Amino acid sequence: MKKLTVSGVAAMLFAFMCSTFALSQTEPQPAPAKAEPPKGVVVDLSKPLPKTLDLAIGQNIVFENGKASVDAKETDGNGKLFTPRPRDAFKQVAAYRTTRDGKGEITVTFPNQGMLTVIRTETIAITVAKPITPGIEGTAIKSPILANSAQNQGKKNFAEVAGAVVIVKDSKGNEVARATTDKDGKYSLDLKPGVYTISSDHPQKGAAGLPTSFSTTITVKTGQREKIDVRFDTGIR
Repeated sequence: MKKLTVSGVAAMLFAFMCSTFALSQTEPQPAPAKAEPPKGVVVDLSKPLPKTLDLAIGQNIVFENGKASVDAKETDGNGKLFTPRPRDAFKQVAAYRTTRDGKGEITVTFPNQGMLTVIRTETIAITVAKPITPGIEGTAIKSPILANSAQNQGKKNFAEVAGAVVIVKDSKGNEVARATTDKDGKYSLDLKPGVYTISSDHPQKGAAGLPTSFSTTITVKTGQREKIDVRFDTGIR
């Protein structure tokens, strides 16, 4: 077996380091992550400005392509609607983030080329709507009912059901929520987006004349609230 000398080991180590360095120079390096632009509504200051903007809480307003001064003002007197991000008013991009629901306005001032005098000022009216919490809501009813019943009074063929229990199960059959209808038969439940089976019951189903309970499958989507009326078939024909 051939013995390695100290100089031989050093030579091998030097060769290994050289090959590692060469590989590091040839292998592609990951590109640096780019900063994502703020999400929201983009207003191009080089084009005619919109008169109004409808936004949601947490949504950004981004102003681009202009050297205009942009300022946010509240108009409802209940607090600031927009929080300005750190910016130079005359840079290419300025952004505001909506912080609460209500109404306000954005004032855009267009200076001349020397930025010493104002050419014109325009105002954009802002309406900020509170985001819709996904879920379901509706009314429990029993139908049909007798035309001469006290609840009907000749105006409708159904009656609202107080005390009905609305039961929500996920796609695996696990109960995730339930609600009891109020005196007007109304209920409301917040749910995560997904597929659910909705069913109903009533503690006094037989006595209340509610022989058939409700069951259906629905899909709850982000930012939407589904209207699901719970119907009990009384069997009256």
